[in-house]
Amino acid sequence: MVVTAAQPGHLFNTGQPMELAVRLTNPGPAERVAITTRISSSLGCPVYLDMVGVSLPEKGARTETIRFDDARRLPRGPYRVDVVIEGDNAIGYGYTLLNVWDGPATNLNGAFGISYAGPLNAPRTISDLDLFTQAGIGWLRFPLRGWLPQGGNAVPREADIYKQFIGQAKERGFSLMTAFTPTTTVDPSVDMDRANKDYQESLLAAATYFGPQIPYWELLPVKPNPLFPELRGFRAPELLKGREALRTFNKHLICITSLEAPFQATAMDYAAVGLPPKGDLLGITYNFIGLPETREANPKPPLVELPTITQTCQTLLKRTPPTWITEYGFDPAKADRLPSATHQGALMARAFILNRANNIERTFWRHNPANQFDLPLTNSDGSVNPSFLAMRTTLEMLEGTSLVREVPGPDGMHAYLFGKGDLSSKGRKRGKARYLLVMWTSRMPTAATITSEATHISMTDLWGNTVEFDPVDGVILSTIDEFPRFFDLGKSEKAELINPFAHMTPSRVVLQPNGENKFIFNMVNDPRVFRNNHVFEIHFRRWPNTEEVKTYKAPFNYQYDRYDRIFPLTIPDEARRGQVYEVTADIKVAARRVGMLTLPVWYTPEAK
Repeated sequence: MVVTAAQPGHLFNTGQPMELAVRLTNPGPAERVAITTRISSSLGCPVYLDMVGVSLPEKGARTETIRFDDARRLPRGPYRVDVVIEGDNAIGYGYTLLNVWDGPATNLNGAFGISYAGPLNAPRTISDLDLFTQAGIGWLRFPLRGWLPQGGNAVPREADIYKQFIGQAKERGFSLMTAFTPTTTVDPSVDMDRANKDYQESLLAAATYFGPQIPYWELLPVKPNPLFPELRGFRAPELLKGREALRTFNKHLICITSLEAPFQATAMDYAAVGLPPKGDLLGITYNFIGLPETREANPKPPLVELPTITQTCQTLLKRTPPTWITEYGFDPAKADRLPSATHQGALMARAFILNRANNIERTFWRHNPANQFDLPLTNSDGSVNPSFLAMRTTLEMLEGTSLVREVPGPDGMHAYLFGKGDLSSKGRKRGKARYLLVMWTSRMPTAATITSEATHISMTDLWGNTVEFDPVDGVILSTIDEFPRFFDLGKSEKAELINPFAHMTPSRVVLQPNGENKFIFNMVNDPRVFRNNHVFEIHFRRWPNTEEVKTYKAPFNYQYDRYDRIFPLTIPDEARRGQVYEVTADIKVAARRVGMLTLPVWYTPEAK
């Protein structure tokens, strides 16, 4: 059984009905079977369930169309489709992923790129490039191996593959850089002159052929064969000579020298010989494990090592070159720690936001479509992973921004204020600057009160859903979890975090057949939050059943007041292990939304 969608990437626009094709192959006699289709959110919350009967031909195939008209009501985000067939003799299962989104990005973000690690001539490569442009990805990095000219101007067969890939990429508007490795006949420890000659000839052969199309060349070190410990490989001195030959050939080409772990030692080796020279770039390649904010990882993340790398460059080079992370990804060797598909998107977005906040000019995410442990953005069945939608939103929100400052918050919470437009003092006074607050937590979900001078704040979640706030007394409230949220503050630069004036306890509820299935809603006010008396309306909804609304009123005295209420929770019929629904609390004052809280509700059946 194969489940596919005609939409490229299985991407459906908001309000568009979903149509899926299920191809069934029957190797046995004719039979009538039942097809059960279940669509759920990325965390398992069911949004659609249907069953139909179909007849399978004897030793034949049939394609059945599944149309989901109610998809118009689905919010933006990733979803999973599971299809099960059952008959007297036949049984089968298939699944795919789909996403609801706003459509392709209108601009390509120049701060983010893909390090394409898969085959450049695979059938899916072109479709991958098309999807990258739709996500707003502006750069491509790809591997290129040089060759030694033999018999004059001999060009290997692989050059045609490079040429076609470059042509397809340029046609789609990508900016290009190549990760270059040479073809050599000897190690420098055996014959240094011959090794340097081979390296330079191999590099110049490729640059002659592709130099006009590729302005950025990353010169990668070549590690020796570990079976021969006496060999040294191609390191900083050979890379410097290669760089000199490349710039002599074409002074407009820009070289990138990239650091690998251990970063500090490699930086010292490079800087000792003058790499990277003025006008060139410093690159970093890194595989993170777990959370991108983890400072205790081994090797340490680039942002933890960046201050020491910068100090090394200042000491030995007397300057700090522009820094790119030329290959960033999850360590495939740590497959046992592989996060879920939905959390992969959150980790990727957080890694990019952290890089932008630390003056990393450009980040390239490693994409190997043939290895699921590389966290690729696309799948072999043509669908995209949740990380695709996460980066689509993140790139759009951060387009043209730069860090203004880090906003202090509780332990484990990350908050950064970005700005765009004219951020000078004159620009701020003239109202030509706009500000964006980006927040998430690396711990359990919580709530945060944001104080700002903005008269209207728009919050966009990682999947592109927008919630509008109208601050009261300069205050709004929002749930903060592991998925970044983007708060558009307009022209207001002020943004501070204080303790939440409302929250739901616990932050996640796990329902059990004989458990205490409930949550507590608390609101507390003091003069630091609201400066006037207000009557709050709290509207509770349960997604995906959003039609049922329960409303409660809570009058508050500005000096001090509190409101507490216990709400029982029910287990849905035919509930399965996983998330079953989400409770939202929409907090308003005279029709002005000042807060939005969400509470995920999970179900765990009783152990037998």
